Amino acid sequence: MHTTNRNLRPDLPHWMGLWGVLVLTACGQSDSKQTPSSTNNAARQSRRSPPEARATKHFSSKGCEGCHPQQYAQWQHSMHAKAHTEPVYDFYFMTASRDDKKLETFCGRCHTPIGTTTGQIPFKHALHKRGDTRVSSVAAEGLNCDFCHTITGHTKVQNAGFIFAPSLTKRGPLANARPVSHKAKHDPYYRTAEYCGTCHQVVHPTNGIHLETTYAEWKASPYAKAGVVCQDCHMTRSLVTLRADGAIPAGKPTRHPGKASNMGGPRKHVSDHFFVGPNLMFIQGTAPDVVAQRKRSEALLRQAAKVEVGEVTRKDGVVEVVVRVTNKGAGHSIPTGVTEIRQVWLEVKVTDPKGRVLLHSGARDKTDRIRPGAVVYRTHVYDAKGRDTTLFWRTVKKGRDRRIPPLKTLTETYKVPASTATRRAKKLVVEVALQYRSVPPWGLAEAGVPKGTVKVPIFTMCTARKETLLR
Repeated sequence: MHTTNRNLRPDLPHWMGLWGVLVLTACGQSDSKQTPSSTNNAARQSRRSPPEARATKHFSSKGCEGCHPQQYAQWQHSMHAKAHTEPVYDFYFMTASRDDKKLETFCGRCHTPIGTTTGQIPFKHALHKRGDTRVSSVAAEGLNCDFCHTITGHTKVQNAGFIFAPSLTKRGPLANARPVSHKAKHDPYYRTAEYCGTCHQVVHPTNGIHLETTYAEWKASPYAKAGVVCQDCHMTRSLVTLRADGAIPAGKPTRHPGKASNMGGPRKHVSDHFFVGPNLMFIQGTAPDVVAQRKRSEALLRQAAKVEVGEVTRKDGVVEVVVRVTNKGAGHSIPTGVTEIRQVWLEVKVTDPKGRVLLHSGARDKTDRIRPGAVVYRTHVYDAKGRDTTLFWRTVKKGRDRRIPPLKTLTETYKVPASTATRRAKKLVVEVALQYRSVPPWGLAEAGVPKGTVKVPIFTMCTARKETLLR
C-alpha cells in the first residue's frame, strides 16, 4: 500500500528555485516501502548507524544510468542533483539551523527529501562548517530519480506538499513503458505544474508570509490559461513564446524525439533532465553535457526578456530617458524563486558625442555592490530589526516587491541632471543592459560564505542602444 509519510510535514519548502520532472528510471538496489512506523524505526536506527547504512530504503540514481544514460548524464549536473550539496545553499542552511533547528527539516524536505525520510535530518549535532551537513550518498543526490518518480500527488501546492510513496513502481509521463528492472506506471500528474509547484511555492512556516511564489505567478499568467506548464520550458530546449493575446504562435511547445531508455523504442518527445534554470555559477566544466547545460541556461536567460530605449527628451537642460523592459518569454515573474536573494537590474549609460559619461545607473562599486539609485527587480523582506535581509526565514515584514510579470512591460524613467554638456549636446547615445546574478556579495556575506568560495557571474540578459538627436 502506498502511504504518505506522516513524519514528513507537508509544509516544508524548497528555497532555491528548482524545477523537476524525470522520465521513467531503472533501479539498481533493493527497495522497501516507507510507512509511518518504519520511518520512526529508521529515525531511531539513524542514531546508531553511519549515513551510508541509512539509505537502504531508496535507490541511487547511479543505478538508473545503465538504462537511461542520457537522463542520468543530464541530471547529474543539474541543480536538482546539487540541491543539498552546493555551497551557497549549504551556508544558508547552516545559518538557518543556528537560528532554529526545526528549519533543517523545513529546508531539507525539498532539498534532500530522502535525507529527511530516513531520519538523517534534522542533524543531531550543531552545524558550523562544510561537512557538518553530510548525509548518505543517496540522500546527497538531492532530488534524485527515485524520489521524483515515486511522487503520487500532493496534499497542497506549497511547502513540500507532495505525496512521496517509495516503491518498485516508477511513475512518469510516458505511456506504454515496459522496463525490465522495475514496474512502470503512466501518470498524467507528471505533466502538470502542480507537480513542480509543491516545492516552488513557499510560505513562511510561522507567519504565513509568501516567500517564493513561482507557482502562483504562473497560475495567474497567460501561460497557465494557454496550457503551457513548467516542463514545456525547463525540460525542453527553448522557451514557449506567447503572443500578447496569450496564444502560442507555433500551436504547441517544441518537442524532441528520442528514446527514454536505451532498451525502448523511439518516442515523439523525450524530456531533457538538465532542469534548465539561471544558476550559472554552478554550471562549470568542459564535459559535453555541462557545456550543453550552460548554453541552454544562457539561452533561457536571453529569451526571457527584452529592453528598448524609448523617448529621449530635453527640457531646461535636463535630459529625460525612457527605458522599457518586457518579460517576453518567462511564464513567471522576472526574477522568480528566492527573489529576496536574486538580483535583476537595469544598467543604463548615457554619453555625449565625445564619449563623456553623463549618466551611469546600475554601475557597481569596488565591492561589487550595485550603486544606490539603480532600478533593481527583486523582493525586499525585513527582519525583526527592520533590516533588508537575504536570510528570508527571518522575514517578519514583506516590503517592496518590484518584478516583471509574464508578458508585461515596465517603464522606467531616468533624468540626466542639467549641465553644460547636456545643454550643448546635439546628440546622445543611450545604452541599456538587463543584468542578472543569483546572489549579491552582501547576501553571501550575510550567510557566512567565505570569500572565494564561489564566484557569482553577472549575466547580461539583453541589451539595447539608441543614438538620438536632441532639439
